[in-house]
Amino acid sequence: MAQQVRILVVEDERIVALNLQQQLRRLGYSVPAPVASGEQALAKIRDLKPDLVLMDINIEGTLDGIETASCIPAELGIPVVYLTAYADEPTLVRARSTRPYGYLVKPYSERELHATIQVVLERCRTEAALREHGQLLDRLVQERTAELSGALARLERETVERVAAEKSLRQVQKMEAIGQLTGGIAHDFNNLLTVVLGALELIRSDPRNVARIARLSQTSITMVERGMNLIRHLLMFSRRQAMYPEQIDPNEIVADFRPIIEKAVGTGTELVIRLQPSLARVLVDPTEFQTALLNVIINAREAITAPGGRIEIETATVVVGQGEQVAQPRLRPGRYTVIAIRDSGTGIAADVLGRVFDPFFTTKEVGKGSGLGLSQVYGFMQESGGGVTLESAPASGTVVRLYLPAIEAAPAGRAEAPAATAAEPAGVGAKCVLVVEDEPAVLELAVECLTAAGFRVLSARDAGQALAVLRGDAVVDILFSDVVMPGEMDGCELAAEARRLRPGIRIVMTSGYARGERAAGGAIPGEGTFLPKPWRPEGLAAALAEPAA
Repeated sequence: MAQQVRILVVEDERIVALNLQQQLRRLGYSVPAPVASGEQALAKIRDLKPDLVLMDINIEGTLDGIETASCIPAELGIPVVYLTAYADEPTLVRARSTRPYGYLVKPYSERELHATIQVVLERCRTEAALREHGQLLDRLVQERTAELSGALARLERETVERVAAEKSLRQVQKMEAIGQLTGGIAHDFNNLLTVVLGALELIRSDPRNVARIARLSQTSITMVERGMNLIRHLLMFSRRQAMYPEQIDPNEIVADFRPIIEKAVGTGTELVIRLQPSLARVLVDPTEFQTALLNVIINAREAITAPGGRIEIETATVVVGQGEQVAQPRLRPGRYTVIAIRDSGTGIAADVLGRVFDPFFTTKEVGKGSGLGLSQVYGFMQESGGGVTLESAPASGTVVRLYLPAIEAAPAGRAEAPAATAAEPAGVGAKCVLVVEDEPAVLELAVECLTAAGFRVLSARDAGQALAVLRGDAVVDILFSDVVMPGEMDGCELAAEARRLRPGIRIVMTSGYARGERAAGGAIPGEGTFLPKPWRPEGLAAALAEPAA
């Protein structure tokens, strides 16, 4: 059985209160004894917690009905219906401030009383249901928020773990590449050093055999030149190799280079060359371009193992648009001249394809290749402002495309490399050179070479010793300094200070980096000269000789 609705009657007219109590009981409500004052009503409400309060506005005591209603604790949620014999505007304004659920103006019928109570009770049930649903919704939102927060925290943890794993993988790959790089360098240089060391030992063992000394010396020089070439390839890959570009027509280079290409391809393979007429010119070092082209062609020839193979060389002009990845993402939008080399060889497996440009990576047998060919091509193309792509699949052949930025300017002269001509000792005998080099063996060699060429030579191991000489009374005509040196001041900074201390001094800089580590020329103050290592005695003497007027 449903619990009866409890209604508290607050009425100071006893007869009216008893009559109202009887009416409500007939209607089926539970009605305790009526109270006559606000104080009594508040005490009863705290004890009974009724479902509804019928409150007369004018009641006994210090609180009227409106004030009493305003004192009912809001957390109880007990609705109030006012009973009044009159309803002037000021009283209604006061009553509305307590947000009552209704008004009954005396006299009222039993039917009106019952209808008002039912409306109020239904409204209370609806509000209670809304509150319950709101609380449920809040709880669901909190639970969902907690779930999402947990999922976000897990995602953040997984992201951190993935970044750490990727970093670790990159480190492993980097160390693997470094290991392969150093292993390849060690292999090739050990071969070179074995020949040079063996030749020097044989020369020392029999210093009177002039013919043998000449032959072994030439062998040593040849091996050193091979080492220089290896270093040049490494610097090309690292984009530190000095080049001498000029505006050329790739069609002319390919046509002029055709006899060498035919020899590289051999007689057992068909060679097809298709050149696009009126091809745009490019700005590259012609020698390095031919070297890169030859490297790709030799790789193509060696990929053809069956008789009747075919190598195609084709030139074309393409336009790379904004956001377009025709060649590779690093290509800037614009016109490019493309040289494509396609072969009918065995193709490249997917697990190898991603490493073909790595230095010293090769699938050839030991001693059959250094693994620097394609890495040199990659470095050259990057250095020239272009790019290189390689597409291949097993049994489908390979196509390599060389992309070079197209230019429209008129042909320009080639920037010549510094000439290494013999010096004229008779004209430079009185000149004094201050040699600054931190490597003792190189310092000793430079001093000996310059002394033999007729120079007067002073030496210093670092910038501090050199400055001590420059601040002294010694006559110094030329400063010959390494760029990279230990201490607080490098060679370029020393050169600037030397120029300040002695405005007329000539500056010649040298470095094992082809660009002197700090952009040779731009970092050297005044009209300085740059001489890359390794230098030869005659090249050193020529670089320090007095320039022609």
